[in-house]
Amino acid sequence: MHQLILTSAWGTIFTLNALLAFGKMESVLLQPWQYEITNYVLLVCGAILTSWYPNRVRSRAARTASARGSEESVRS
Repeated sequence: MHQLILTSAWGTIFTLNALLAFGKMESVLLQPWQYEITNYVLLVCGAILTSWYPNRVRSRAARTASARGSEESVRS
């Protein structure tokens, strides 16, 4: 499930970057430098998500495991 979230995020980022490249080529809404800035912001956000999200999942799993362990020790 967690791989699906990261894969979906990167798929969205790459799709948006393709749309930005098309917009830059056709000069649709923004100045060329604005397309570039938006492109790089999306990539940096994706890199941050890729490094942050797995750590969050691991810490949540560790908390859940320790909570289950304390519940099982109370039952015994």
